[in-house]
Amino acid sequence: MLLLADRAFDGNELLTAITRRGTQFLVRCTSTRRPPVLALLPDGSYLTRIGSLSLRVIEAEVQARSVDQHIRRRLPTPDPVRRLCGVTSRR
Repeated sequence: MLLLADRAFDGNELLTAITRRGTQFLVRCTSTRRPPVLALLPDGSYLTRIGSLSLRVIEAEVQARSVDQHIRRRLPTPDPVRRLCGVTSRR
């Protein structure tokens, strides 16, 4: 089984529990998590330890281009207070 999870699900205890069930996982970690690089691999990924787990880390940045070649990134949905006040994020 392969579990795909977003960054809210990268806690050490949760990852350990997932591994105990025999499940492999691919998790987007928070940007503040900086696991130590124990060994660099030829493809640019690296081995690390998180808690009691030995893991392989693959760093990636995902961007998509529209037909007119503008880079599109999904903006967070404004919180309810901002929505009620008519204030939204703009770039």
